[in-house]
Amino acid sequence: MSKRAPAGRVKAERTDAFQAANDELRAKLMDVQLELQQEKNKVSCLERERSQDLRAEHHRATAAMTELKSKLHEEKQKELAVTRETLLRQHEMELMRVIKVKDGEIQRVNALVLSLRDGSMDKVIRSIRV
Repeated sequence: MSKRAPAGRVKAERTDAFQAANDELRAKLMDVQLELQQEKNKVSCLERERSQDLRAEHHRATAAMTELKSKLHEEKQKELAVTRETLLRQHEMELMRVIKVKDGEIQRVNALVLSLRDGSMDKVIRSIRV
């Protein structure tokens, strides 16, 4: 029996050692799982922050684009106003030139009519040649 008692103790000691090792591994596994969950939480938090940053950047870009479009529109409106003013001045100058030419023609026709009334044919012929 003396041989059996130590074998039982060895077996019990091994079982205790296995149990202790098992408990230690479970504790380490729990620690690793807890650390993994914490890392997942960190990643999730970082992804949320990145998403918020992207939305903010998109908002800033949209605002900048709107502002640029507004400035471009204002510049084009100013250019259009300058172009209209220039065309209006050119039109007025052309109109004044046409009026001057027509006034000259009207004066010649009036002179012709007066000459016809006076009966001086030489003046009529001269005014027609001019």
